[in-house]
Amino acid sequence: MRKLLSAGLLRLRKNRLFFVGICFMFGIGLLFSLGKYSDMARFGAKQYLDDVLFLHTIFAGVCSAIFCSLFSGLEFSDGTIRNKLIVGHSRKNVYFSNLIVCITAAFCMTAAFLLSYCLFGIPLLLPPRMPLHTICIYLFISLFTITAYVSFFHMISMLTARKAISAVACLLIFTGLLLAGISIFSRLEAPEYISDYFATSNGIQKSEPYRNPKFLTGTAKSVYLFLFDFLPSGQSIQFACEIVAHPALIVLYSLFTSAFTTITGIFCFQKKDLK
Repeated sequence: MRKLLSAGLLRLRKNRLFFVGICFMFGIGLLFSLGKYSDMARFGAKQYLDDVLFLHTIFAGVCSAIFCSLFSGLEFSDGTIRNKLIVGHSRKNVYFSNLIVCITAAFCMTAAFLLSYCLFGIPLLLPPRMPLHTICIYLFISLFTITAYVSFFHMISMLTARKAISAVACLLIFTGLLLAGISIFSRLEAPEYISDYFATSNGIQKSEPYRNPKFLTGTAKSVYLFLFDFLPSGQSIQFACEIVAHPALIVLYSLFTSAFTTITGIFCFQKKDLK
């Protein structure tokens, strides 16, 4: 296992895709910090350091989908995985070592975003409104969400021999998860009463408020809240909006997702034909 990890980390340091991901996340952090400063300078709007600090989970999810699929896919196409098995490494150790390498890569990309955003945002933007200890807790919890993303995409990558198919599948799944998270969030934020607006000879008129048919109550609301906490995309949206209501549940759900996908991935990888 130690040799597999050493070889994997050495390969990571020489991997161009890894450095592209680092540069991308660094650039995104720079873009957000300068964009927020530009809005503050042009329009006089108050822009705080923590306004978009936690968007890193969404971008880390995108990078994980791309990196995991291509990193593992290249090992299949080059015959590296087959060679590891031939020299005596178990399939479980091969799976675990690649997973650890992918998690390390995702954490490094996340660090690049945070470094860039804070490096330029601290001197340019207003101090964060959130207490420092809350920011640290959010950042710590977000690592579990990123791990869940990586574990899920790594499972798909290790069970799909062709890197092109794996990359497309991972990106489509990430997009689907993100759209599902946005849809759940919009339903949870739906107001109980709404009004219609219509044009009359006296101008725009507002109707009497009536009950919103999309307002969630009872069991339906409980299901939506569960999915919002359970799905990594829902967790990412909570971080981005700074509305993490159940941090302990997010950690538990992320650990469950990581453990379930890893166990499932190892079980299926054990039976996979690597000819």
